[in-house]
Amino acid sequence: MTKTVAAPTHTSTATPSPSVSVSVVVTTVQKPAPQPPASSQAPVAAYVDPVAVVQKFYSDLNSKNFRAAWDAGGSNFTNGGDYYSWVAGYANTTGVIGTATDAGGGVVDTEFTAMQTDGIAEVYQGTYTVRNGVIVAGHMHRVN
Repeated sequence: MTKTVAAPTHTSTATPSPSVSVSVVVTTVQKPAPQPPASSQAPVAAYVDPVAVVQKFYSDLNSKNFRAAWDAGGSNFTNGGDYYSWVAGYANTTGVIGTATDAGGGVVDTEFTAMQTDGIAEVYQGTYTVRNGVIVAGHMHRVN
């Protein structure tokens, strides 16, 4: 924040008495303009980047924040089901670890491992397409 302070102004005033004079110094200080309160929301721009969107999607899955993962694009991977059947599809998944690489044009190359409750690690490869901060399409295939 920058404070603006006006330079002091000096005013001299002579009194009617011939032997006494008085000087008065007047300083004017300008108050800074009020600032709006800080936003309590995280910036959205960070998640418009396609790689950041995919990483956030994986993070939401790992933290079981299925609503946020659904909103980030999970709704586009339902195989004809609804939200509840999509969430149920993750019932045996304990975590998702993956890489995301920008392939350009909103396409993200990815490889991820879905750890299952029975200890099996399922590895997938493919691409996600991100538009306006949402995964709008994906083509994944299991490699093991």
